[in-house]
Amino acid sequence: MGLDEGGEAGSWPAGLTDEESRALLASGELSWCYAYLDLRATSDGRPETVGDRFTGLGVEGGEGLFVLGGALYSSGREDVVVLLDGASGAVYLACPDGNGLLRRDLLASCPRALVALMMVVESITLCAAGDYERAEGDEGAPYGPATVDAAVRLGLRELREADPELWERTGGRPAHWESALLVRALAWGAGPGKAGDTAFVIGPELVEDLAELTGDGTVRRFGPDELPDHLVHGPSRRLLTDVGLPVSGRCALAVSSDGPLVTLAEHHPDDFSPADDEESEGRRHQGEHVALGRWMYDLDVSLDGATGRIELSDEFDDDRP
Repeated sequence: MGLDEGGEAGSWPAGLTDEESRALLASGELSWCYAYLDLRATSDGRPETVGDRFTGLGVEGGEGLFVLGGALYSSGREDVVVLLDGASGAVYLACPDGNGLLRRDLLASCPRALVALMMVVESITLCAAGDYERAEGDEGAPYGPATVDAAVRLGLRELREADPELWERTGGRPAHWESALLVRALAWGAGPGKAGDTAFVIGPELVEDLAELTGDGTVRRFGPDELPDHLVHGPSRRLLTDVGLPVSGRCALAVSSDGPLVTLAEHHPDDFSPADDEESEGRRHQGEHVALGRWMYDLDVSLDGATGRIELSDEFDDDRP
């Protein structure tokens, strides 16, 4: 679905003159949602101008630029947009800088290269983790840190081949692509589990590699006597005792370097005292969960010892799961 290239005169926004861009918009080939970029806003072939997107913000530097979509980043920023230069066809990643100016980084030399770059990132995980189908007697594709490294090397080579001009114009370090590739390649770190068992198989070497990346390489493996008796979920017990968790303040999950695991109620006794009216208040069911560690935003990570379900604590978000 797209804008009819042979439509009435004036159907294209003023300033959108690049023929390749118009052709791809007309055919709907710029409306993908891949590689942490959501371009579905252009499914009707009519990209909005920067002025229309940032109305009222007084953003300068957006003349001749059109919004193809946005970036899907976990930071929660919704103002990171993908822009098309209507005259040259260059594609940018941009956001307002807070001072009324539009900061932008070159994302692709042209729209066709943008699509090719997106497909490279997607292809890295086509056969990874749960997508890999084993034939009978097949042990499956190799997984682990070495495979992640190999996937990254292959992906970087293909990204450069997909848009050599981008690499030349950015000094070999364009925005977005290397980070997107690194995140996607992590799917090769853990192998797929067998039917009826865990979804992924995480080995000690993967955790040790993560510990090296995020700290001094220390891995915490718990003794059976350091686990609460009601932590009966087998895969969770094996992860904690045999595989371990990285000990690092720079990891998303900060695990204590010593001492037994306790419940959230034991860790925060004042927060889990019985309510006077005996009614459920907040996530009171987490009181018996294991306090596994701290999340990077100062929240407790709670582990349901019966099912292995992981939750965050209820310190800031009013009982939302």
